[in-house]
Amino acid sequence: MKAGINLAVGFLGCMAQLGGMGGAIYILFDWNTVEPWTWIFQSFYLMVGSMYYMMFRSDWCYTTTYDFFYKRNLNKIAKQQNFNLTKNDYLKEYIEFT
Repeated sequence: MKAGINLAVGFLGCMAQLGGMGGAIYILFDWNTVEPWTWIFQSFYLMVGSMYYMMFRSDWCYTTTYDFFYKRNLNKIAKQQNFNLTKNDYLKEYIEFT
């Protein structure tokens, strides 16, 4: 649940940026004024993408990011509740093969 919320917030942030840039280009200013801003945003996302790659050694995509948040939250909750995930996986395999 929390992984989906994190991704939804990120998606809403991207949509807000798209709407804000569109409004700035077509309503408030013109392209010649807003173009330098696009270079700043592009540089920011390049740095964020580079940091992600250096941390995880993989390119960003929606499914791997969701899986990362899901596993991180699952491990956190399992540790709080003293739940053995390894034993759970073993029991699942045992039930499937019997």
